[in-house]
Formats: sequence, C-alpha cells, structure tokens
Amino acid sequence: MDAITVEILRNKIASLVEEMHYHFYRSGYSTIIRESRDFSCVILDREGRLIVAPPMFFHAPVYRHLIGRILAVYGTAGAEGSTEGIRDGDVFVSNHPYEGGLPHVSDMAFVAPVFADGKIVAFAGSIAHKADLGGTVAGSTSANATEMYQEGLLIPPGWRATVDGFRNLVMSKCENVSQWS
Repeated sequence: MDAITVEILRNKIASLVEEMHYHFYRSGYSTIIRESRDFSCVILDREGRLIVAPPMFFHAPVYRHLIGRILAVYGTAGAEGSTEGIRDGDVFVSNHPYEGGLPHVSDMAFVAPVFADGKIVAFAGSIAHKADLGGTVAGSTSANATEMYQEGLLIPPGWRATVDGFRNLVMSKCENVSQWS
C-alpha cells in the first residue's frame, strides 16, 4: 500500500474515532463523562495495534493488552484474519487493574471485533470511568480499602459479555440476590 493511501485511511479512521468520542460524550448522562470526560474510544487493527491514539493517552497500552488477552483466550487473528472462537456480535468486558491493565476498578473497558467477509479486520473499543461498581462504600473508592476487591465487581480480561452471563456474574457477587430474581 502506498503512503498516500495509508494516510487517507489513517485520517478516515481518525475521523471515525472522533465521531465515536462525540457520540459517547453526547450520550453519557454521568457527570464523570460529561464534566471530566474520563473516557476514550479507539479503533485497533486485527492484532490489537492502535491506528490512532486516544485522547486519554494513558489508556493506549490498555487496549493493546486487552486485545492480546482476548486473542490468547479465544484464538488469534492471523494473517488470513481467522476468528477461531471470536464471533461477530461478541463484546468483551474488563475492569481488572492487574490482569486487564486498567488504571483502577472503576474504569470499565469494552472491546468488540469488527468483521468483513467473515474475518476480523479490526477491533473497536472504549474505556470509561463508572461511578459505582458495588464497592464497600458508595462511589467504590474508599481510603480504607485494603484490597481491590473492596472497590467493586472485578471482571477479568477476555470475559465475553452476554445478557444472561452478565446477570449471572453480578448475581454471583451480590450478597442479596433476591432483589434480582
């Protein structure tokens, strides 16, 4: 591919990422999103490499790490774009600081594969700060926390999200599950 085509594609993807940021911001009802703008959106190639850096620059290595973990669990996106376990419509979720590389438990990452002709061509993702993930105190951040489990629900990288799966995950972490039944 020649340099002009590469630059045209890079600018098109940069434009798409800017649009993702705009719509994420406009649809965010949280003051964390609206006032602090503590979120980022990206488009990555099928190997998980950033094409355009996110405005929240410290999120950049997190995306690479998450895609690496997802590909390790579900299969690689090789030269032919094979998808061995990753399916169209999958969404992967994580907020784990150590295993997922997220800055802290309150940052939630979502990554989805982008398919063309049945093959992965890219990944789209976002990371946003959530106000409360069920920690020991409201807001999930406590000066008295002695371990990260006290900050809220932990979701390891590569967790494939489904409606029932997410409900079951939340219920398994709740003390009073009768409110969810």
